[in-house]
Amino acid sequence: MAALKLHYFDLPGRAEITRICLALGKVPHEARMNLLRLPAYVPCLLADCGALSDLQRGQVTSQTHMTVFFFAINRTQEVIYEYWTEWPREKAKMPFGQVPVLELEDGKMLAQSRAIECYVAKLAGLYPDDPLKAALADQAVFLSDIWESFAPTVRLPLESKIKAQEVVVNTKIREKLQHLTKLLLEKPGEYVAGDTLSYGDAAIYGNLCNLVSGFLPGVPKDLLDEYPVLKAFRNKIASIPAIKEHYEKHGEGYRAAFKPDVA
Repeated sequence: MAALKLHYFDLPGRAEITRICLALGKVPHEARMNLLRLPAYVPCLLADCGALSDLQRGQVTSQTHMTVFFFAINRTQEVIYEYWTEWPREKAKMPFGQVPVLELEDGKMLAQSRAIECYVAKLAGLYPDDPLKAALADQAVFLSDIWESFAPTVRLPLESKIKAQEVVVNTKIREKLQHLTKLLLEKPGEYVAGDTLSYGDAAIYGNLCNLVSGFLPGVPKDLLDEYPVLKAFRNKIASIPAIKEHYEKHGEGYRAAFKPDVA
């Protein structure tokens, strides 16, 4: 029988918590990242031209062919890569015209990131059977979500995006991080749902890493230095052997933020 296929762009975003659960559970799957796969030399170029937050990124749509390509230019305005994507063609195949999408073994397509995460977490043994523990895991997932806060900023021009995201950080995100700190200080065991690692822990880890990965240019990469409880928890999950091994293999670009802290 064919393995699960996860359709998403070749970046963390809304599919990374699913990938984390797949890695923790060692669930066989195929990553379908043809929607945007960067050539192998791109991470080197990105590293050479400075921190990711120093790059200007854009998305341009051709009015003739409706083909999207992404590009990055450094501070000297030199184009360092451009890559045409397959997204316009693939979009029609997705249930709601969005990704991530999980293609099941029988070919059925499961959409919506939270639904995919829950499904994969159960396959991976990360979703508690006990109703209360399951609710505690879900509570952590909902509380740690960052994407809704930043959604209105993602299509803004770079300068406006940075300013808008700085406002989001200093209002909604700092409050969220304070609540997350409280949740971790009051957790009922080693992890958020007790003494066993769960989907909730994977979600907190994934969202914190995404937050400071550089993908959101208005968010300081050292933001978690102000939240030692969160920083320590992020590092604890990053140091789990299955997670550490996964990001040793897939730790390029934004995913460098998913690695354990350097001792």
